[in-house]
Amino acid sequence: MARIAVIGDSIVNGYGIGGKSFAYVPGRDELVIQGINGATTTDVLAKIRGMGEIDVLFTYCGINDFLAGRSVADVLDAYHRMRIMVPCHVIMMPVGVEESELLYIFNPTGINRKLAALRRALLEEGVAMIDFYSRIQPVTIDGIHPTQAIHNTMRRLFTAYLEGLWNR
Repeated sequence: MARIAVIGDSIVNGYGIGGKSFAYVPGRDELVIQGINGATTTDVLAKIRGMGEIDVLFTYCGINDFLAGRSVADVLDAYHRMRIMVPCHVIMMPVGVEESELLYIFNPTGINRKLAALRRALLEEGVAMIDFYSRIQPVTIDGIHPTQAIHNTMRRLFTAYLEGLWNR
């Protein structure tokens, strides 16, 4: 059986919704899920290095990089390194942030601009992607972390992608 890993940030970890994120697919215990609160693409790279062989990798990250001031080019470089490590890599393009709720961030619109630029660059490269960014309007508990209803929508999209893999 293929080893499938889902690695990412607090959204993969289910922050704010009791730990059952979109990545938890009922009846699919073979999924290795590693969500790390505050994780950047650098943290995800380190996690991948420590996991041994992975056949299919799904990653959900980038928002924390942009919150820390990293550039789109930096995040793209990290994604390129992930694809070298695990050639069958599916990027889960993060849901945007809810700008009106991010009063504590100096420039919340910059985060969504960077996410949009990252999405465009990844589409131009033709990478495998689940595009949550363009398919889901952000509804969050705090401006960043999706509600349970949004996680449920994400789970449906994720499960549909997985079904395509499992039915090959």
